[in-house]
Amino acid sequence: MTPRTVLLVDDDLDVHLLVKSHFRRLKRTDLVVETAPDGRAALARLEALGDAVSLVLSDVNMPRLDGHGFLRAARAAGYAGPFVLIGALSTSGHQADDWIEKDRLLESLPAVVERFLGPPPVSGAPG
Repeated sequence: MTPRTVLLVDDDLDVHLLVKSHFRRLKRTDLVVETAPDGRAALARLEALGDAVSLVLSDVNMPRLDGHGFLRAARAAGYAGPFVLIGALSTSGHQADDWIEKDRLLESLPAVVERFLGPPPVSGAPG
């Protein structure tokens, strides 16, 4: 099975470490987490990774290009997959597929990932 890629975009490197660690604890070996520190860098990662990106998780407040701007640019560049914004409070009118409150990121992550990417594979299942 080829792992699918989750692109995590956040200017807080501690968030990168926490989310990667959380994926390991969830035993989501079917997923690889790639990171970018802001929307501009994330656009370059999207271009480099192409169709391998199955889900984007992006902070809203970042330098250089915020989450809303990155979402618009990613869609314009052809990314059609699920896009989840992460922020303090959901704002109406955003074009993301979902919203996670930043202070509830780790507890919300399993449900959001399962919603968009399905449950983890069953151990020992024939493949």
